[in-house]
Amino acid sequence: MPLVVVDASSLVRAALTSRSPARVLLDAVLDRGLLVASKEILEEVDTVLQRPKFLSWLPPEHRQYLVRRIAIAARLVEPTMKVEECRDPTDDKYLEAALAAASHAADGTVLLVTNDRDLLVLEPWREGIRILKPEAALAALRRE
Repeated sequence: MPLVVVDASSLVRAALTSRSPARVLLDAVLDRGLLVASKEILEEVDTVLQRPKFLSWLPPEHRQYLVRRIAIAARLVEPTMKVEECRDPTDDKYLEAALAAASHAADGTVLLVTNDRDLLVLEPWREGIRILKPEAALAALRRE
């Protein structure tokens, strides 16, 4: 079973829309213990969800619950390899987390889940690391 790194925009979408593919995926990987995140990813999710524009969508207590749920359930990795391969340098943290996760995956397989074109354009990235949209990641997990 692959480990799964989910970018902040997909985690935010999962928090805001209960029926989105991102939410279905998040629930599946949390239930299976497959979610992997770095401290930097968790901090970004918390920061983004605190933006005033999201208050009407997600009351503070729901935001806190979701952020806590993700932080507790995720396998925390500390990236050791610096990556500078994404055309948006702020997205390199997801590639770094995926590399760190690969060393913890039983079969070395990691899914990096995103809708970000700057990351998706890199697919295929490195051996064992797939960069997929939430729908494709869900399909891959269902095949496992």
